[in-house]
Amino acid sequence: MFKKILIATDGSDHSKKAIELGSALAAKDGAEVVLVHVLLTGEVDADVQRLIDVEYPVSKPMPKPTDDARNDILAIEPQGFDIAKHKAASYRIFQILGDQIVQQAVRTLKTKGVNDIQSLVLEGNPAEQILKAIADEEPDLVICGARGLSSFAALLFGSVSNKIAHMCPVTCITVR
Repeated sequence: MFKKILIATDGSDHSKKAIELGSALAAKDGAEVVLVHVLLTGEVDADVQRLIDVEYPVSKPMPKPTDDARNDILAIEPQGFDIAKHKAASYRIFQILGDQIVQQAVRTLKTKGVNDIQSLVLEGNPAEQILKAIADEEPDLVICGARGLSSFAALLFGSVSNKIAHMCPVTCITVR
């Protein structure tokens, strides 16, 4: 039934569910999957920091070991990375995070039997970039999560998934 499915992912729980649904549909129909991730540049809130800390940890360099055993134990424990304190490095961190999100999605798709996978990592306004990818790729179906990692402002001005659902020219499934 579907020949090409576009799945928007930001690494959130809802987008992981979108990948699960998309992989089941793509495997059943032998469809191509286009994964789209838009870098989260410029947006550092509690959800993004949690994603970095829990889902896709980035470690700080470990201090050099000393003769003191207690310091050696502390030196091998993982340390978090507070991205809000490192604005200069944040763009590169968002690139790494985006690559990890896409790689994890590709692994999930392949595990579910999907072999024809294309991935796009884009920059800019998430809704606009995803809608542009939809226009360029011409999928039969678009799947995205209902609630991603966007800030509280998105609740006031409309979420990415809401904008996609309203402006998408093809069938669009929003997953919760």
